[in-house]
Amino acid sequence: MTTKETDKQLDKHRNIQETLTDELLGMSAALKRNAMAMQQSVAKRGELLEDTDESIERNLAMQQQSVKRSKEEYRRGVIGLWRTLLIMLAVGLSFVGIYMFIRFTTLLGYRKQHARHSEL
Repeated sequence: MTTKETDKQLDKHRNIQETLTDELLGMSAALKRNAMAMQQSVAKRGELLEDTDESIERNLAMQQQSVKRSKEEYRRGVIGLWRTLLIMLAVGLSFVGIYMFIRFTTLLGYRKQHARHSEL
């Protein structure tokens, strides 16, 4: 081989090497951009997860307070129901007692005495 052919071969290989080097530089720059974009995406996702976690904790605390208030209202409602039922029972028993008293006194003849007093 002659030096011209050797020089051509060397130039050809240099050109290929430079092209490959340029491609590698471009690929490494793209890889770096992708890595930076991925890092930003991961950071945003982390912030989103932290915000979501805080929101869940606030909602849990509010839900626990709501359950506590609901239990208190239920307890008051049950107490009110029993109080109302006892009052109704007392009124019913009073009604039955007065009715029985009237019937009992009627049987004993108090109505007739009342009629005699009105004549006088």
